[in-house]
Formats: sequence, C-alpha cells, structure tokens
Amino acid sequence: MTQPLFILAPTRRSGTNFLANALRVTGICEFPSLEVLAKEDYLVAHIELLAAYADRAMQDWKRAERNSTILMSRRRQLLEELGQGIVRMIGASGDDAGRRVMLKTPSSRGLELLPDVFPQAQVLLLVRDGRDSTESAMRSGFAPNYTAAFSEWASGAQRILDFTRQRGLEWGESWKLVRFEDLVTQPAETLQTIASFLGADASSLDADKLRSLPVYGRLLRIRGPAGRRLYVEDMRPPSWVQPHGTLATLGRQHASVVQLCRRKTASRPRLL
Repeated sequence: MTQPLFILAPTRRSGTNFLANALRVTGICEFPSLEVLAKEDYLVAHIELLAAYADRAMQDWKRAERNSTILMSRRRQLLEELGQGIVRMIGASGDDAGRRVMLKTPSSRGLELLPDVFPQAQVLLLVRDGRDSTESAMRSGFAPNYTAAFSEWASGAQRILDFTRQRGLEWGESWKLVRFEDLVTQPAETLQTIASFLGADASSLDADKLRSLPVYGRLLRIRGPAGRRLYVEDMRPPSWVQPHGTLATLGRQHASVVQLCRRKTASRPRLL
C-alpha cells in the first residue's frame, strides 16, 4: 500500500497551500477526495490521542504479560495498524495517473509521534521565516496581536527543531526540511529536490508555470456594504511576496515583538 505524503509547518501562514498546489499542478501529488477529508486534515495534530489509547491498552495488557519487550512490540503494532486504517480511509494508494496522495496541516503538533503511527510515510517540513509568518498572520486576521502570532510560530518551530535533532535522526531519510523562501525564489529547483526525495519524475517541470502560481490562502481585508469588514482570498503570484524578515520593518511600536523574535530565533538558525 502506497503511503501518503505529509506536509507540516510550524503554524498557519507558512506556505503550505502554495507548496501543496505546486505539487498538485506538477502532477507529483494530489489531495484525497474532498468527500473523505478536507484539504487541511489535522490528522497528525491529534495523533497523541492514538498514542494515549495504545498506552492505556498496554497498561491492561500487563495483567497477562510482564515481558516489556513483548508489550512494546504489541503497542508498536497497534499504532501501526491504526495508521494503516487511516491510510485506507483516505485512499492513499493514489489515482489513475500515479499521483501520490498528500495530507497537509499548517501545524507541527504530533510530529514526534508520526513515525510510530505512519512509519513508512514521508514528511515535508515547510518552514518560513518567523517574522514573515507573524506579519502574514496579522494581516490575515489569524492572530489577536503580534506577540501571540510569533509565540505560536516559535512553539511550532521548536517542535520541528526538536524532531530534527531527536526522532528525525532515528527515522532516517523519511523527512525533508523545505524553506518557503527557497520555494518562492527558486521554485523549479526546489520542486526538483522534493521530487527526488519522493522518488517522483520531475523531468516535465515547467519553471514558468511554477513562478506564476498564486500564493493561495492569503487574505485581503476590504470594506463591504455599510462599512463592514470583508476578507477575500488574494491570489497574486509569489513575486508579490517579499521574504526574509518583513517584521523588522514594522516600526518602533512593535519593538518588543522584534526583541522576542531575536530572542526566540537565536536557537533556531537551521530553520531560518
């Protein structure tokens, strides 16, 4: 059974829509049927519930089995079988064109448990500069203030960093870190690298087509009838996006947030 591709990111406004659309347009991947699952599935974000279920079951198994090695083996098998049930539900075997099914969530919650439930899967960890994610979240209305927006990104980025230093090393080459800035400025080269990681054919990638892809999910705030605020999806091509630290230009009124950025990103050089 073909395993799905998971796309995860520290938080919203990281570029997961753009990456998923690029993989779809180039014919490398496809979303599962919308009748089965939404495009942002959050399956991994709640995976700790499956781990908790397995742990509680194992506590009861101890009444009949004292060998810890056998118990852990049963726990591992249970989690893998639960994962395979999810794979069957989403139809991860792909479509008639041989495109792989991808599951996308703008969150890194549950990442450390993903190898236990989906040991044969592959994962793309998409990371965008935290200052840009923060500014984008504020412009899109996804956060109440800059401090909350950046703190959410910092927590998500820390989970990814911890994964790359611990579980990721144990898992081997089943995951890949992708920078949003590379995806926007060098789309063809970045997609070639991703295709190679997935074992997909990227010989027909159209660089011009990739550069013209809109950055889906970005919102524009406009004035509607009677002065009401309305949000519409802005789908301008990525050339409009200015990567690399727009938060630093926000002005002195956000100086405390800039300091928070510097402090919290000091230990995350590999993610920026």
